[in-house]
Amino acid sequence: INEKTAAIHYAAPIPEAPPRTDVIPLEKVLNLGLKHGIPIIVDAAGQTYPTDRLKMFASMGADLSCYSGKYVSGPNSTGFVCGRKDLIECIIVNSFTGPGMGWIGRASKLDRQEVLALVVAIQRWMKMDHEKERFQPAREKRDRLIELLKPIQNIKLTPQPYSYHCIGLEITFEGKTTNETSNLVNKLKEGDPSVMIRSVNDNNILLNTMFLADGDEYIIANKLKTIITGIK
Repeated sequence: INEKTAAIHYAAPIPEAPPRTDVIPLEKVLNLGLKHGIPIIVDAAGQTYPTDRLKMFASMGADLSCYSGKYVSGPNSTGFVCGRKDLIECIIVNSFTGPGMGWIGRASKLDRQEVLALVVAIQRWMKMDHEKERFQPAREKRDRLIELLKPIQNIKLTPQPYSYHCIGLEITFEGKTTNETSNLVNKLKEGDPSVMIRSVNDNNILLNTMFLADGDEYIIANKLKTIITGIK
């Protein structure tokens, strides 16, 4: 920290994840910023649910907190910032619609329809019944996947509760090595439709049903059956 330090960027750990011993607690960083008169910018990315997290970092004393639009079901390319009015005004000045219409900020240019879509997404996110509109449909798709995959031998199906934008189904391929599981995952990616896996760990994979369209669970189950058993 010196006379050229404009701000401190802090990537906030996910509260649901195991505690990080290699990351300085935000409280200490906030005190450091207060001591030196330096704004603290919190990268909160996907910490949009529960919705009180949209105010949590500001209430702790962060000067700015930044969120990704995709985590309120908005356009993937968008984002939004909450915080001190004077710093928000600085951000506005440096946007592509700022004074002079210069080049400053054009690398972050968004189309007007994306901005509008994000505003609508935030409004909907704050009003929606998340249990009814997001969680229950995801659990239903997860449970249908379990029923569809039950007949396959040598796999273990473990339902996963909600955690950080994921309601999942863990599939363990009993008797398979890590390499064999990775090869299976690569085969799922191939062709049309392509199935992307949330995460792979040894001989386990995690399917996230939070963002599946209606009927996608049948497509995934059929492709898994075909790859594992060779039967369509």
